[in-house]
Amino acid sequence: MTTINLSTDIPSAINTLEKLKIGRSRWTLILPHYRYGSQHQPKFPDYEKGDYRGIQVLNDNSKIIVWCKTETECSRVINALKQYVDPDRLKGIEPLQVTNSNQEYKKISVTPTLC
Repeated sequence: MTTINLSTDIPSAINTLEKLKIGRSRWTLILPHYRYGSQHQPKFPDYEKGDYRGIQVLNDNSKIIVWCKTETECSRVINALKQYVDPDRLKGIEPLQVTNSNQEYKKISVTPTLC
């Protein structure tokens, strides 16, 4: 696992999303305030990437952002990712925001991995 310090001194886990089918496309997912050390082996959820954007704003205004196939998938993925965030950053947060982009994005299965 790689933890980096951004200019705002927020330790973050940088994940790449890899396409599960033949070929290797990659996207980036940033998980702010990663709560575990570099030796931890997380089990991030596989999911379907798509048209819906889910945003969870943490109490310091940092964000977890995912693009999923459905609203339900956004909720499932963000709730699974929140277990890897420092619990102090989850106190008093607003509910998850999910919006449809109203554009047709490619819908594919992805697997988040640490980089």
